[in-house]
Amino acid sequence: MKKISSFVIDDVIWLFRDLTRERPQSMFDNPFMSCLKKAHDKFGLKIQLNIFFRTDSYYGNDEFTLAEVTDAYKAEWEDASDWLRL
Repeated sequence: MKKISSFVIDDVIWLFRDLTRERPQSMFDNPFMSCLKKAHDKFGLKIQLNIFFRTDSYYGNDEFTLAEVTDAYKAEWEDASDWLRL
């Protein structure tokens, strides 16, 4: 019997803010994404990331919305689409 495991993480707008502002060579160079990729590679984990449209002013004046997200990692998102969902 094949075992399948999945994991859901809420509110990752901060990830998209960091990727857009820091522009690592690969999105998997981001520490959060690196950890998720390692879990997938080691255990076959399938992951769903839930995203709010914008950061909340509760956390300060660092406003960011999905409209600002870079498309620099589009190919990597597509390549990972079998195990990484938005």
